[in-house]
Amino acid sequence: MANDSSEFNLVNVTNGIEDLHRLRKALLIWALIGIVYVTASNPLIPLELRYNFVVLQLLTKLPPSIILFAASYHPRFKRHLHPALFTTMLLLTFSDLFLMAYLWEAGSYVYGYECIVFEICFALFIVVLNYRYAYIYSAISLAGLAYVLYNYPLYGADSPVRMATALMISGAALVGRYRMEKALTRINNTNLKLLDVSQHDNLTRLLNRTPFNQRFERLLSNATISPTPIAVYMIDVDNFKRLNDTHGHPLGDQLLARIADMLNTVFKRKDDIIGRFGGDEYIAVTSNITKDLAYDMGQKILSAARIIDLQSIKGESPINISLSVGICWATPTEHDTIQLFIKKADTALYQAKASGRNTVRLYNKSDTHI
Repeated sequence: MANDSSEFNLVNVTNGIEDLHRLRKALLIWALIGIVYVTASNPLIPLELRYNFVVLQLLTKLPPSIILFAASYHPRFKRHLHPALFTTMLLLTFSDLFLMAYLWEAGSYVYGYECIVFEICFALFIVVLNYRYAYIYSAISLAGLAYVLYNYPLYGADSPVRMATALMISGAALVGRYRMEKALTRINNTNLKLLDVSQHDNLTRLLNRTPFNQRFERLLSNATISPTPIAVYMIDVDNFKRLNDTHGHPLGDQLLARIADMLNTVFKRKDDIIGRFGGDEYIAVTSNITKDLAYDMGQKILSAARIIDLQSIKGESPINISLSVGICWATPTEHDTIQLFIKKADTALYQAKASGRNTVRLYNKSDTHI
């Protein structure tokens, strides 16, 4: 709909950028942890295995991490973020499983299973892998660990205990992540509702003044960069105070909501903007429109208002509804502002009121510029 706010899209884009920043930081943290781990482990490894241990760590873990880090700068990477994370984490985990088997076979050295559990927790809470991918990744990683512990007697009779420990820690991490995901979803939904409430008028569901101005600013900027005519409509309900005094505020509120619905049917293009300007006044903006068509749309608003079927609460005959419309049509220059457009549309509205109401007036200072 024309009145849908693009702020939700901006929020999503911002979150996407933050996700990539977080990923890059996580990869740097991963690299730092890896360096510390290899450095700390090196003295514990038999001398004849140290060189191979370091080389295998570099050959198996460095390439996928570098590729993922570099790929994160590709403009389309965001849509493939979680499959890429899933694949990278599996490669890193299976490199550790390979090292566990290799070091045992080469020198009966026990390369701790804790690294697998750490990688599962890292995927769940640091890089925040999508829960579905995280569940599959954890299951595959634990299955790989079970295979290594079953086929290589790293811990002897204690292997089942080590496997059970890995399962319990990973299971607890998955449950924690699931609950965190649910909580974050509820918070996000609440934030979206609050954003919607803050941006839209409660009665008419049209944009409030601030979000309307923000969208108008963007439209004006685009129309200035690529010269495009725009039309600003100031719309006012004729004799609204008398209607309120005669039939009551509930009927007046009903009328305001019905007019808002009508305006949404008139201004239904993607870039059209509609807002409640205050009281019984509305404002709308459309672009890429000729002057004649802008005027015709004003007449369409009047015609649509006349057929609004509004019955008084007392059951009397239908109430006649009329509007006055002022239009400022122009191709903006770099010196124009939304305040200037609104002021001139308001001047045209005043002229429409002064000429007897139920009419449309174009601000006619110039045919091409304000």
